[in-house]
Amino acid sequence: MHSIGRDSANDIRLAGPRISNLHSSISRDERDGDKALIWAHDHSLNGTWVNGSLIGKEKTRVLHDGDVIAYATPVEQEETEHDYRYLLRLQYNSETGFYARYDLIHELGHGAFATVMKAVCRSTGRQYAVKIIRREMGECHESLAREIAIHSTLRHSNLCSLHEYYLPRDGDGSIYLVLELVEGGDLLDYIVQEGGLSEVRAKDITRQICKAISYIHAQGVAHCDVKPENILLSKDKRVAKVADFGLAILNGRRYKSHIIAGTPDYLAPEVFDCPRGASSRGCNTLRDSWSVGVTVFTMHVLLIFPFRVPVFNPVNVNRLTSCTPFIKNRLDIPIAHRVLARRIDWRYLNGTATRPGVSDEGDVFASISLGMK
Repeated sequence: MHSIGRDSANDIRLAGPRISNLHSSISRDERDGDKALIWAHDHSLNGTWVNGSLIGKEKTRVLHDGDVIAYATPVEQEETEHDYRYLLRLQYNSETGFYARYDLIHELGHGAFATVMKAVCRSTGRQYAVKIIRREMGECHESLAREIAIHSTLRHSNLCSLHEYYLPRDGDGSIYLVLELVEGGDLLDYIVQEGGLSEVRAKDITRQICKAISYIHAQGVAHCDVKPENILLSKDKRVAKVADFGLAILNGRRYKSHIIAGTPDYLAPEVFDCPRGASSRGCNTLRDSWSVGVTVFTMHVLLIFPFRVPVFNPVNVNRLTSCTPFIKNRLDIPIAHRVLARRIDWRYLNGTATRPGVSDEGDVFASISLGMK
């Protein structure tokens, strides 16, 4: 057992003011030939968290590789010396699997079920972003298998590519997705940082997004979660890459769902029209077009959404029709009016509706006029 706390007698000493004298302990147990079981025991007043979930005083939680364990608070602190969040790495046989080829460097970000780490390939020295999906998420094997199967077939200069992946093996229940490293942050942060994008920058990023979406649609895939957070930028902000295929599906396939998948502010209105559990509630390329339209709008109007519809309230969907004047008064975007058309049969499919002089949808969306009125 390893003790953790403020008291100098602990195996690991954390000096923060919110750390208890004996804050937590981590134990390892070998059981009758089974694999080692590792768990955290919370002894504190201010809490110990695993993946953002509070353990509770004098309670325990089994730990897995890739878990994020935090002491006193689960959120990032301005004073880094008091930021006690750690990524758990269990040591496995490095002769096979992920750890035979890669070394992890540091954390890039984490969510409820996964942690993204920067890693370096031992044989080439090339750096990657590695998405480590924890054991509990790995149990959702159908959706995860679909994500890997779809993403692994896609190759485009404006997509964040999947290099390779590693499935669970003995002693290691995590799944590793080795992804292209894109180091300029996401489009949402860039919009906020710049206070909204200029017409030139917005049009250039739009062109690249549309080329990527056009490509995946040509492969028979719908992304289903196009939004600024899923658009990554190079360090110089000149290259945009669509990322995160966790919700992607093969267009035309029907997946029944009892929940609305995607981000509400970017979802097409027909998603809210369908009854719960209806197969037509899923995603398709027309709904990607709507999401691209909302993304274009938010780039230039600093995250003001053209439509705000409370989730799971179908009555309010009808208000979308009366919101159209808001767009017309704020922006002169004739083609955006078509990708944001309330009626599906009026909506551009990625800009491929008939329009003289335009050869592909990337050119169509790039020709959107983003001039403010």
